[in-house]
Amino acid sequence: MTIPLLLLFGLSAVAVVPLAYASNSYTNTTLYIGGSTLIAPIMNDWTTNFHTYTGGAVTVSYDPVGSTTGTKDMLEDVFSAGWSDAPIPANGLATLGTGDVVTSSSATCGAACPPVTGLEGNDPLVQVVDGLATVSIFYNIPGITTSTHLNLTGDVIAEIYLGHILKWNDPRILALNPDLTSAQKTDLAAYPITVVHRSDGSGTSFALTSYFSVEDANWTTDGHTNSTAASNFPVGVGGDGSAGVTGDVLSTDGAIGYAEVSYPIGAGLSYAQVQNAAGYYVVPSPASGSAAAAADAARTAKDPTFTIVDASGAGSYPISTYTYVFIWANQDLGTSAGSAWTQGDAYDLVQFLNYIVTQGQSLATELNYSPLPAAVVSNDLSLLAQINYSGTPILTSPSITATCNHATAVVGTTAVVCTATLTGATTPTGTISWSSSAAGTFTKTSCKVSAKAHTCKSTFHGAQATSSESLTATYSGDLNNAPALASASLTVTQRTSSATLVCAPASIGVGGRTSKCTAVVLGYAPTGTITFSQTSSDSGAVTFSTTSCTLSDITTGSSRCDVTVTATTAGKVSITATYGGDTNNVGSVSKSKVVTVTG
Repeated sequence: MTIPLLLLFGLSAVAVVPLAYASNSYTNTTLYIGGSTLIAPIMNDWTTNFHTYTGGAVTVSYDPVGSTTGTKDMLEDVFSAGWSDAPIPANGLATLGTGDVVTSSSATCGAACPPVTGLEGNDPLVQVVDGLATVSIFYNIPGITTSTHLNLTGDVIAEIYLGHILKWNDPRILALNPDLTSAQKTDLAAYPITVVHRSDGSGTSFALTSYFSVEDANWTTDGHTNSTAASNFPVGVGGDGSAGVTGDVLSTDGAIGYAEVSYPIGAGLSYAQVQNAAGYYVVPSPASGSAAAAADAARTAKDPTFTIVDASGAGSYPISTYTYVFIWANQDLGTSAGSAWTQGDAYDLVQFLNYIVTQGQSLATELNYSPLPAAVVSNDLSLLAQINYSGTPILTSPSITATCNHATAVVGTTAVVCTATLTGATTPTGTISWSSSAAGTFTKTSCKVSAKAHTCKSTFHGAQATSSESLTATYSGDLNNAPALASASLTVTQRTSSATLVCAPASIGVGGRTSKCTAVVLGYAPTGTITFSQTSSDSGAVTFSTTSCTLSDITTGSSRCDVTVTATTAGKVSITATYGGDTNNVGSVSKSKVVTVTG
């Protein structure tokens, strides 16, 4: 049976499209979903928070059975949605399990395509990107503590998983870690490597083997591919799910495994920093996962099946991956998980996905995931808006806009008035909030939305000069309407500073009294350096107690600098104070002050 992926790619949007349901309420239901173990740690918080968000009306039961089983069970309506870390490609076949194949509408196998049981005809699938994670390489080597991240490269990791590198003190590993102590090298020599891989069909395995296919020619020469299958690994022992792999590594001295980085962190296991495409060794983290996504953000927004392993950029972690959720475009399923499936159930499911890709992303960093790029979120919401029940769209599509009366502001001075407007919502009761990507401040950070007032106006003051500052208006969502966000771009320029200089007394003598020169800088929290000098053409000469000093923030310290001037040669001396500027202020030069030096 052919399942067309007609809704795999969404339309681009200038502003993120929020979603709202026509029937205006949640049903008292339990959603049965499952799949990826990579996403399981954050999924636990997502399901708990969504239950609270719906006032306890919706319970979400997630079963981390692995990507292959999760996708297969979704296709057979055991789950109403399936999670995987391996996308279904838009231009070919994706093997989901024995005898279970999903194809694109352009595939040529036609009637020869293997059948998938329990499906609702020729329905298209919707594939939504819901998470961004880093796949860590972790190990259990007594003596190598969690504070020591071994340096590993993609080809060395692949050779370990091919069974070509058998010992931790292999010369190739030692060459990558020249800073190890003698004691640590002894620790490495004490243990052979035990390879642990997934025993189940795994999207995490797909991400790792996709990386191997790029990094090590032996991986493909030996007949291995980028695959979810456990049979793709020629050596080692299998663990059931990411938790199983982590447990096997934890209980086996010398073992190596792979999973989303929350697993080794939670187990207290050490993990490697892996060399990326730019040649830097990088640890898996929210920041390095975001860097990998940012390297190809425009492409991934349009093509959610595009792999981001081995991404460019100094800060990119090379085994980063998106996670995906699959759901039927037509939600008139009849039954799902053995129960009647109503339009209200479909609404609850889509609202849960909506929550994940919007509000739920705020949990990512604290749980060691990376938040989705804004362009990917926009594409996700466009896809969710296409889901229907018996041909009728489940969700309406109100929108939010963010506009400002100026595109440029001077740091610390220019006030920019910004307005957020929510339109098309059904009896909204939530809150519109303003936030800044840099250090700007708003006079009003939020506004309660009512049936009569759907706008939030606030005055923005830039607190940091930046070429591109994003001002984001976020609608919190409510029982009837999903969250929404939109952004306005603003340039915050440096402020013009003014340096002044006063010297008193204006007449001093050689070997006599000194003069005190005070430089003052007016600007926005000036923190740069003031330098004192005299002109080379002066007939007299002086020395300064200091030639320069650095200003502290005007809000906590002083924007002035005092120096003592001592006469050395009689004549006229012209003294100047030069302010070098800083991030927020343009430099300036004071007018010259003349000090007369008598003999």
